[in-house]
Formats: sequence, C-alpha cells, structure tokens
Amino acid sequence: TPYEFHGPNRWSNNNTIQLKQFYLTFNRRIYGRRRLASRRIDFHQLINAITQFSLSLVCLSLNLIGCYITSSNDLPFNGIQLQQQFLQLMPKLQQFHLYAILTQDLIDIKSILSTFKNHFWLDHNWTVGMHDKYLYTLPFHFDKLYDFTDFDRVDSNNYEILINNPRIWYNVKSIKFKIANFDLLKRIRIKMPKLHLISIDYFNYSDNTQDLHMIQNQINNMNVTLDRIMTVHLTCGSLENEKQWFMNTLPNIRYLVLCRTEFPLLKSQLTWILNDKIERLVIEGNSIVEQFGKQNYIYFSNLQDLQLKLDLTF
Repeated sequence: TPYEFHGPNRWSNNNTIQLKQFYLTFNRRIYGRRRLASRRIDFHQLINAITQFSLSLVCLSLNLIGCYITSSNDLPFNGIQLQQQFLQLMPKLQQFHLYAILTQDLIDIKSILSTFKNHFWLDHNWTVGMHDKYLYTLPFHFDKLYDFTDFDRVDSNNYEILINNPRIWYNVKSIKFKIANFDLLKRIRIKMPKLHLISIDYFNYSDNTQDLHMIQNQINNMNVTLDRIMTVHLTCGSLENEKQWFMNTLPNIRYLVLCRTEFPLLKSQLTWILNDKIERLVIEGNSIVEQFGKQNYIYFSNLQDLQLKLDLTF
C-alpha cells in the first residue's frame, strides 16, 4: 500500500529549500521468471512532497516507469489536472520530463492526449507522446525505451515534433521491442545514435511456429549493419536461429543476456564467432544452465564476466 505520513511536516517552510533541479526515478524490478514487480505510488502524496520546494524548481524529471500509480483523478495522465494541481505551482519551471505507464486495460490515447493541448502546454513548449500504455514528454529525455513497436505508432499532442525534430529520440540507449519489427532497426540507426542495447522477447511467438519462422527470416535477410550495438538481450529464442543476424548485422557485439534461450551447436559457425567476441554473459533461468552439461553445446572461451540467475523454489 502507498506510504502515508501523518506526522508534522518538517518541510512546511518551503522558502528555506531552494532546490533548482530534481530528478526522480523508480526503476523496474524483476523477480523470478522475469515477473515485473511495481511499487504502488499515490501520485497525490508524491506531488505534495515535490511541491514543498516548487517555488525554486527550474528542472523536474519524473521517471515513474517502475510504479503502479494510484490517483483519484487520472493524474498524471490528465494534462489539465497535472497543470492545475501540480505544474502551475512551479513558476520558475522551464524543463519538465515525464515517463510513466498506464495500468488500465482499456486506454483511449487520443482522449488522453487531448488534455495536453491547451495553451499552458503549448506556451511552455512541452510536448507529450504515447505508444501502447506508455506516456512521456518529447523530446524523449530518458535512456530506456520499453515495448516499442514503430515510430509511426507514436501519437502526440504535437505531431510536428515527430516529423521535424531529428533529435527526438537522441537520448535512447536501450530499446525493448514488444513486437519484433526488424525493419525498424534500419530507422533507429539514424534516429537513435546512442543506442547500444536491444532487447528481443519471443515469448509471444513461442506457440506460433509460422510467425516465429517469418520473424527469423526477416532477421537473416536484414541488409543493415548496427555497429554501435554491443549488448543483446534475448528471451525465448535460439542463438542458432539468429546466426545470420549475429554474424552480419552486429559486428561489435560483446555482451549477451539470455533467458530461456538455446545455445548454438558446437559445429555451428556462430559458435566460433561468439567464442571470439562475447566477453560478458548473463544467463537467466534453470533450463538454460542444463545446456552446459551437454558436450555438443558452446563454451564461451573468451568470457571475462559470467552471471547465472536461477529460479529456486523452496
């Protein structure tokens, strides 16, 4: 349950706190079998704490991606309420960055974005974008982008920024695909020049062999080189099926994070490439550890860092 404080407010004299920049991040937490665990946060309590030094704030950044947000009036996903109950209390605020995820099953993106289209948001030049259940300010200020599908599926209260600002995704260093879309990789090479980690999850395709083969064919036929990508997270996949992609598209891969993913066979050409390149290996899940006991599976001979994360049941 959200934390509640009923004692005296030690910060009641907010004139004594002249904070100019405040950055708050709630990271995602992952427990056994990659189950996400979110903290329950009452957004009203959160903004009450922040407004204790609202008179001096110039820059405010809220990364709430690891939170399950509770609120009685749709905060922070209602631009009008966010303006009236929070942002208007900060007369000096110039930079505002927000990243949050909605928990409702049914989401009307156009209705949500319409609340961010009044003069307050336009006068401050604060733009909001959404994809899937994620809401964020633009240009995107944060380094991790989750469950991304395509640039064309991003909606905004200001479409011009999506078209005319080439640096809108400049800060992204890590991207996780919700739906495997490898044509997208050709575009992120230009739009996300700092990107060095990609995460691919085949879990949604594990029961559909036809879709899985189609996706893997797309990978192997990619005609693009992603020389800045050094880290790949792979879930419910097979390294052997990714052979052409690893050999041709990712020349500088050094780090692998594998969850329920099969190693290539010893006779595979990919085995020798990974032997030479992979310096850090993270393995999650019990079944993949069993592969170490089979003689026909790979041994990463150039490893400098090995992490095993097991699910233990007592």
